[in-house]
Amino acid sequence: MREHAPDVYHQAYKFVNIKDYLYGRFTGRIGCTDRSDASLCNCLDIARGEWAWDILREMGVDTDKMPLLLSSTDASARLSREFAALTGLPKGLPVAVGGGDGACAAHGAREHRTGDAYMNIGSSAWVSAMSPEPVLDSRMRLFNYFDLDDTSYNVCGTVQCGSAASNWAIENLIYPGTRAADCDFAQLEALALSAPAGAQGVMYLPTLMGERTPWWTAKVSGTLIGFTLYHQPRHIARAVYEGVMQSLHMCGDILEQNGCRIEKLTLIGGGAKSRLWGQMAASMFNAAVRIHATPHEATSLGAAIAAGVGVGVFDSFHEAARCIRVRDTFAPDPRDVPVYQKHLAVYRTLYPGMRQAYEALFDYQQILASSTED
Repeated sequence: MREHAPDVYHQAYKFVNIKDYLYGRFTGRIGCTDRSDASLCNCLDIARGEWAWDILREMGVDTDKMPLLLSSTDASARLSREFAALTGLPKGLPVAVGGGDGACAAHGAREHRTGDAYMNIGSSAWVSAMSPEPVLDSRMRLFNYFDLDDTSYNVCGTVQCGSAASNWAIENLIYPGTRAADCDFAQLEALALSAPAGAQGVMYLPTLMGERTPWWTAKVSGTLIGFTLYHQPRHIARAVYEGVMQSLHMCGDILEQNGCRIEKLTLIGGGAKSRLWGQMAASMFNAAVRIHATPHEATSLGAAIAAGVGVGVFDSFHEAARCIRVRDTFAPDPRDVPVYQKHLAVYRTLYPGMRQAYEALFDYQQILASSTED
C-alpha cells in the first residue's frame, strides 16, 4: 500500500480489521484490535503478544499506524449516542472488543481445555485445537493465533474446499443439473451409505481451489481417482464424503504429530448437519465426536461469551463453556476404523506422488486462460 497507494497509506490513521472498524464506530474508541485477529497479519510477536516492532521498523512500516492491542473481553467502551439511536440499543451499553472468527468459533464450540478440539465444515473447513503455547510445526503446515483469553493459542489446520468441493460434485457428478441447495441430502447419504467404507478404492481429493494444510499450494486441482468399470454412482458419492473428511483428518493428524491431542471433537458449520460426516469423523479420528446443537451459530455464541466474560455474566471461559449444547454424539465404528487407517495411508500418497503432474497441468491451464483472455 505504501508503494502502490501512497496517498491512502499516508492519510491512514490506523490499520484495523473490519470488526475493529465497527467497534470504533460504535464506541468512538478508534484504532484498537485484539490479539486473535492481530495474530494473523504477520506483524505480531506470537510468543510475547506484542507487535513485532523490530520487523515492522525493518520493513519501513510506520509503527504509529499499528492499532492498540486490547483484550478480547475488554468491555470498558460504551455504545455512543449516535449508534444507540441507529441500532435501538441503549446508550452506554458496554461493547466488548471481541475476536476473530476462528477464535470465537473455538469458544462457541468446545470446552476451554486442551484435548478438546473442533471442526468447522463450511465452504472451506478446518480443525482447531487449544494449546498453552504456539505450536511451530517444522514443515509449516499449521498456523497459530491467540485465544480470546490472551494466554492460550488456537492451533489450526485448514483445507481450502470443504462443502464447496462436495457441492461441486453433487451438481456436476452425482446429480448433474441439480443445485446443491435443492439436493435431497437424505437420499444422497443413503446412496453413499449403500457403498462400503473406503468406497471400494475410489478416492476424491477436494482440492478444487488449490490446498492449504498440508501442502500450501495453488498448483493442485480436484481429483477423482481409482474408479473402474466396476464402480457405480454410490461409490462416487461415498468417495466425495470421505474425501472431504480425509483432508480434514490430515489436519487433525498433523495437530497430533505436534502434540495437540484430540480426545473429543465437536463439529460445527453447515456440514455438521450430516450424520454421515459425523460418523466418518468419529471413525477416521478414532475419537468421540459431538454435533453442536446450533452449528451455524457457534461463532456468534463465542463472540457473546467473550462479551459475557467481559461484563461479568461469566466468571471465566471455563464457566461459560457450560452453555454449549450438543444435539448428537458419535463413537468410532470398530468395523470402519481399520478400513480407514488403510484408506488414509493411500490417500496421503496421492498428491505427493502426482505433484509433478499437478504442477504441469496447472501451468498448462494458466496458458489456456491467458490465450482465452487475449
